[in-house]
Formats: sequence, structure tokens, C-alpha cells
Amino acid sequence: SGGAGAGRRRRMAAAAARRAQAEQEAERSSNSGKRRLNLVFLVLIVGGGALPMLMPLIDGVLDAATAPGLVRVEVDEEDELKQVFFSGQPWIVLCDGGSAHSGALATVRRAGSLSTKMDPNERIRLATMDCDAPLPSTGKTVKERFGWTDDNDGDGNKQKHKARTALAFWIANGGSPSRIPVGYFVSVPNGGQRLSAEAMASHLLDYVYGNTKLGIRRLSTSTHLRQNCMKKRACAIVLHAGGRQLSNATRDKVKSMMYSNRRVRFFVVDAKKLKFSLEDKLPGDKRDNRVVMFRRPTKAQSEVDKSVLVWAKAHRGSFTADAVSDFVSTVMAVDFKEQPVDAVRKELIGLRKWPSLEGRDAAQRRKMRREEQAKRAENEKEKRAAERRADRQESRSKERERRRREQMDREAEQAVPQ
Repeated sequence: SGGAGAGRRRRMAAAAARRAQAEQEAERSSNSGKRRLNLVFLVLIVGGGALPMLMPLIDGVLDAATAPGLVRVEVDEEDELKQVFFSGQPWIVLCDGGSAHSGALATVRRAGSLSTKMDPNERIRLATMDCDAPLPSTGKTVKERFGWTDDNDGDGNKQKHKARTALAFWIANGGSPSRIPVGYFVSVPNGGQRLSAEAMASHLLDYVYGNTKLGIRRLSTSTHLRQNCMKKRACAIVLHAGGRQLSNATRDKVKSMMYSNRRVRFFVVDAKKLKFSLEDKLPGDKRDNRVVMFRRPTKAQSEVDKSVLVWAKAHRGSFTADAVSDFVSTVMAVDFKEQPVDAVRKELIGLRKWPSLEGRDAAQRRKMRREEQAKRAENEKEKRAAERRADRQESRSKERERRRREQMDREAEQAVPQ
């Protein structure tokens, strides 16, 4: 254990040295940017006649100097790590080191500048991190935690250009981080045409945005419901009473809910066309939009109570973005790791059967079949009851006839002279 402690202290000392070096590099970069701005202003003052020719250069310098700054995330700061890994917000994180770190940093900064033109709800956050520093919770580095090496992307895929690029990853929506392919930091991807710095940044941004953007998703089958909702960490279903087509107001509300709760998967179900098996047990009017949320039980909970397949809770308030977001926050605040199962049961309902979806027509036909079966069973029951009554009546009649004959025989015997 002493050797392990010494090794950990050495890693922490190395991490501190890398942070100091990163701070020095950031300071030098800031000073360099200031010097470039001073040069621009000098040109404006002295070389006014050359201003038209110098405008593209000046625009480039100003863009670089005013680009959104990177956030430095320290691995020993728990709150900072939670913002990156558990907030659900989209992040691009560039790890320290690598021979092409400065080039990758420039690409990420330019991508950040482009992201300011995006919808604020979809804007991508930017950060740098020492991925070789040990995490306080596990003692492992970020690279070790996710299985990243110089020639492995964590999914067993070999990386090309490993000596010419830095390690970066994206993370969003409560998922696990994914390493960004090295091709997005190579100016000549796959031996093709050389890309400009602006094109590289746009290419990177399009890739990350394509993997992190949110869209309104729909459920149509029980299999889809189980695989994409029930077996995920957390999901919410909006039973839309207005049919398949969402109104602009409803669409805006659902999008606002999604952006406010990125760790939760939101799905819309056409309640006019589809029947949700739990809909009769949900509060509220069926003519209104209703929301129900599900959370997957942890492994420890499954071992304590194997009968619970998924935890659920229905929203009892109005269908507004704020009210639903408060409801989702309350459900997500239930701590499966800290709270025992009995405490969880006070907040959520454990379901022992998978909920299902089916078409209204199919549900109506199934309901009619059940009613017909019940009616036939009732008729059969009444028929058997009538038969039993007839049998009893016949038995009583036969018994009365037997007794009458016996009485007659006794009376005849008494009437015969002795």
C-alpha cells in the first residue's frame, strides 16, 4: 500500500506541475493576444492608407482575441467535474498534452466562436482538462477511467495520426463521454484537400452538434417503449391528447422541458392513436396533456427487490414548462444510492410489469373481444345455473312422487282387512 501511495503522490505532483505549465501557457497566449491587438491599433493609426488591404487580417486577429474563453476544469474540484460529466449540458473537453495541442486548442476556440451564433439552448461549452491527473474519487485518471490510450479511442478502435493530434472528447445529455476522432484536428483529413482553420472548426462543431442536439422523439410500440425509455436511466413520456401533430405552443413547451432537463429522455405519445397501459391510472383529464416519468432501478436495488422492473411517478400539476421541470427535478432528486428502497417507495411507485403501447383500434377490438368473452362466460354461467335449478326441481319432483307413492302404499296396506 506504501508503494501505491507514493505512486499516487507522484502522479498528483506531476498533475500540479502540468497545471502550472498550462497556466503559464494561458498567460503567454493572453499576452500574445494583447500584443496582436496593439499591433492592429498601431496599423490603424500609422497605416491608414493600407487599411482596406489589412481588414481581413484585422478581422482575423480580432476574432481570435475575442473568441469565447476556455474554462479550465481541475480534476480535484468536484463541482467543476460535475458540471462537465453530470450536468447534461454539451461539452467539448480538450485534454492537456500532445504535440499538436496548440493547433487543437485553436480549432476548439474557433469552434467556440462559431457556437455563439447558435441557439443558446444548444450552445456547446468548452473546457481544457488534465486527463492524466488522478481523480480524487477513484485514483484513476480520466484516460484510465474511460479506457483511452494514445492508439485506442475507448471502443477498441485504432486511432490514426496519434502523434499529430491531441486527445479531446464530447459529452452531453447524461451519456458517457465519447472521444472525438482525430480526423477533426487534422487539416488534411484522410489525405484529402487541406481545410482552412474556419472549415476545421465548423467541421468539428457540426460533428459534436450532430451528436448532442435534442429532438422531439416519439414512441409507437411496446418494444420501442421498453428499449428506449424504460431501460434507460431516466425518461419522461408526454401523453399528447391533441393527436400526432403538435401545436407550436406544445412543441415549445416540450423543447423547453428537454433543454431544462438534458439528463432525461423525453418522448411524445399520440394519445389519440395509441393507448398507454397506465393511462387510466394517471391523474388529470384524458383530454389534457399528461406527463409520467420513469427511472431505472440501480443494481443494488434490483438485488434487494428483484420484482421492481422500473420506478414511476405521474405529474399532477399543470402542463407548463416550469411545472414539469420542477416535477422532473423532484424525481431526479431521489438518490438511489443513498436512500434505502423503503424510502424510495415513498416517492416513487415500483412497477412489476412493463407498461405497454398499442393502437386504439387494436385496444378497442381487444376490449370488445374481452366483453364478448365475458358475455359468453356469463351466459354459460347462467345456463349452467338454470340447468342446476332444473335438476334440483326434477329431483324434488321425483322425491315428492316417491313419497306420495310410499304413502299410498301404506294407506292401501292399512285398508286391507286382517
